[in-house]
Amino acid sequence: MSTFKNIQGRNIRSYTTNPDNPLEGQMWYNQTELSLKGFVTLEAWASGGSAGSNHAAGVGAGTQTAALTSGGREGAAAPTISSNSEEYNGSSWSEGNNMNTAITFMGSCGSQTAALSAAGITSSGPTGNTGITNSEKYDGTSWTATNVLNTARYAVFVAGTTGAALAAGGYNNTLPSTNVTNITEEWDGTNWSAVPGTLGSARYRGVGTGTQTAALACLGYNYSPNITAKTEEYDGTSWTSGGDANTARSALGGSGIQTATLVFGGAPGAKTSTEAYDGTSWSNKPSLSQGRDSINGASLGTTTATLGVGGRNGPTFYNNTEEFTAALNIEKITTS
Repeated sequence: MSTFKNIQGRNIRSYTTNPDNPLEGQMWYNQTELSLKGFVTLEAWASGGSAGSNHAAGVGAGTQTAALTSGGREGAAAPTISSNSEEYNGSSWSEGNNMNTAITFMGSCGSQTAALSAAGITSSGPTGNTGITNSEKYDGTSWTATNVLNTARYAVFVAGTTGAALAAGGYNNTLPSTNVTNITEEWDGTNWSAVPGTLGSARYRGVGTGTQTAALACLGYNYSPNITAKTEEYDGTSWTSGGDANTARSALGGSGIQTATLVFGGAPGAKTSTEAYDGTSWSNKPSLSQGRDSINGASLGTTTATLGVGGRNGPTFYNNTEEFTAALNIEKITTS
């Protein structure tokens, strides 16, 4: 019969109490508690404070305890496009100053005190949604209109900071399919400039994470209803293919960096599934408690501490917040 030592190459050590500095994955026997214990990562979604309005498809920026959400579609079955801003302190949302333009389906990056919004939609026309070149910057108090993008579009992949960002992909109108783009533009803090590096797959309504020189473009549509699981990585010059996600989807939430990204929710079907990318491959994580798509923005934290606010399931729009946390804990494995 195999023993733990035969499998792992070492015995389980016995302590009168828990060791002072255990390592992740370490197991030991606690003589006082008569228990086998281990130092393991616990991952879960939990409820946070509700936003002041039901909204979806807006800006998201910041961290789990200092977040920003702005713009999007606000209301119920017939939502209006909004310029509203709210800030989160880790427990509750409060009103901030509005954007200059009521806008939805924009890309976003940055922090609660230094956020950037790029592209989007301001109205719906008879032939569909028309993308725009708008760009705005938030300083923690007010939104300021900045120099615009070179290519009008919406639902772009955005990554970086207010001083160095990129916007890739996007869509200009619902018809024809050729209006889905693979263009990349870079932001230097003042101007947007087109660059040679283009996405290998033209698409929109996915998640952008990371920095201007180490970014990810995750999932999305290449043209409705062709939903993709594709991931691409940007090195500041060109895009290359990364590992495909386990579940293809669009209109999802996400956060992180190129080598550690978390995505969650999405369409079709108001998904609950969550996945994490480690720079090579995707793995499944605990699911959201409530399925939704068009979650507000990206860049809201890390793979170990993030949040998703708002979103929708069909005609129903939400204002609730869910917080994802991954933490190391000492756990009882068995009792003698």
